[in-house]
Amino acid sequence: QSDKINALDMIRRAWDMRGYLGFQVSGLDKVQQPTPTTSLLNKYTIRHLYSNWGVLFYPQDSPRAPKTKCSFPCDGNTDLRWAETGSPCGLLNKSLESGPCNISMTPQEYSNHYLSDFDGRRYFGSPPVGTCSTPDLNTMLEFQKEMMIQYKDRAPDSAFYSRYLGYNEVVPSEWNFTFNVIGFFFSHPGGFRENLTTSERAWLKHDCENNGPVPQEWLDAWESGSLPFFELAGFTAPFWSKSPDSLAITESDRGPSQARLTEFDDILEGKMLPPAGDEVIRMAPESMAHAIRAIARNSAEAQPKGP
Repeated sequence: QSDKINALDMIRRAWDMRGYLGFQVSGLDKVQQPTPTTSLLNKYTIRHLYSNWGVLFYPQDSPRAPKTKCSFPCDGNTDLRWAETGSPCGLLNKSLESGPCNISMTPQEYSNHYLSDFDGRRYFGSPPVGTCSTPDLNTMLEFQKEMMIQYKDRAPDSAFYSRYLGYNEVVPSEWNFTFNVIGFFFSHPGGFRENLTTSERAWLKHDCENNGPVPQEWLDAWESGSLPFFELAGFTAPFWSKSPDSLAITESDRGPSQARLTEFDDILEGKMLPPAGDEVIRMAPESMAHAIRAIARNSAEAQPKGP
């Protein structure tokens, strides 16, 4: 139990640190890729993820943090890059613009270039399909920050914003579950609470069925109780990769609302203080963690077995 409390303290400190430290997370769909990818979080990143549950890695200031191969200020379409080149950092559609960013490029130049076709009314053009990759995480976060500020400026009246902007994508050069993973996480809208909503339970089942099975090392860690489960509050709602037929959900493809993105941008521009680590991260209540584990286990048991 003391190890789990220490892990919570480490993650909260990483969230609160000045500069561009923080911690990385990865969802079930991302760890199943041939080369898994992550997203970097800290108090100055938007509380918005591609996947709302998965593994959480040791903080960036720890020797057990995964090393970075390349990084993208938004969704890097790494699955398409891998399919085309065999590398998640490779060129997309053979376009040089999807390669390494110009070393002298500023955040404003990056955002102007990759949002040039987006006027707030057309969906396409944002996010950039073939963004360049940044030389380091500091640059990546600066580009991400400016892109989100410009994105809202270009679409000030939108009720909801693109689901595919707001999170970054980081490709580790390599990572090992036992060495690099500090725990599991589930993120959700609103403040801390004890249980999952009906919609979240349905989404988790959907995610496990479409992106599973859950890795055996996850199941083993849950069985042994060796790793903590963290709850991340104040994030956007889970994203349905396919609209569910069984639930009356009309926001399956929506990103942050105008009010949420305004709040996030105010933090990025220094007009508003970001939430502290103890306001965003805590140990997940056992009722919540148990529900997540049960859904994932049931899905794993239902997956077709190999020959």
